[in-house]
Amino acid sequence: MKRIVVHHSASTLAVQFDSINQWHKDKWNSISELGFYGGYNYLIEKDGTLKQYRIEGEETIAQRGYNFDSLSVCLAGNFERGIETPTQAQIASLKAFLSEKMALYGLTPQDIVPHRYLSS
Repeated sequence: MKRIVVHHSASTLAVQFDSINQWHKDKWNSISELGFYGGYNYLIEKDGTLKQYRIEGEETIAQRGYNFDSLSVCLAGNFERGIETPTQAQIASLKAFLSEKMALYGLTPQDIVPHRYLSS
């Protein structure tokens, strides 16, 4: 892994794993080795629960051109123009996740990028 890409779902649903999975199935229909369609490796729900769509190293459908060498994590929520902000539980979960993955892959904080850094 060369980087960790942080996304947000742009949805305000309370629980999002299944709805994202269905939406990505309808849009791309690319099933993961874990049997899901979600294009990210991981999703952090609003309650801080970390859920997995794809194994690390498996091709994602999260950022064109960077789907083989990036780890993708999505925060459930719509953070556009202040519609929502990440919950404290999400922030704590994301911090723990990033620390673990940075250590595992020898990454630095500069290797963590927002989705928009790579593509619109």
